[in-house]
Amino acid sequence: MMIETESRWWSPWREADGATILHVDLAAHADHEALAFALLDDEEEARCHRFLAPGARRRFILCRAALRVILAERLDCPNHQLSFGYGEHGKPFARVAHKRAAIGFNASHSARHGLIAVADQGGVGVDVEERVPRYDLEGIGSLVYARRNSACWHAPQNQASCIFSTGCGA
Repeated sequence: MMIETESRWWSPWREADGATILHVDLAAHADHEALAFALLDDEEEARCHRFLAPGARRRFILCRAALRVILAERLDCPNHQLSFGYGEHGKPFARVAHKRAAIGFNASHSARHGLIAVADQGGVGVDVEERVPRYDLEGIGSLVYARRNSACWHAPQNQASCIFSTGCGA
């Protein structure tokens, strides 16, 4: 099944070290969800019905369908010939007509965002986590960091980089 560019809920985000990273919009959208569900194979349909929470089900459907289209296009195969196998530790790999494909991929999703990384050579990994302000990082930082280092907490856009740049004794 071909999906026109304007109907896609994913888009290229970055190119890095021979890998393409795509962002997947996992927000509720009835048309996207119906189109995505139609792309799943029988095993994936059964898997999505095991999700108890509608949000988790939606994220799986949208992210898996986007992954299927991306891989089918990269591997130049029809969607129905694409399937997934699983390695010893559960890491999925792509198969075309029941043969392992020479492509690396990884997917991650959290809340409204998904990431898919695809590389023609070797393994690739990607992870995304929703940033939830559940801790008083400014208060914790004031106890741990020197005054000059904790000042960066007053600029919210810098909080993630402050943890990494000042967290190791800077």
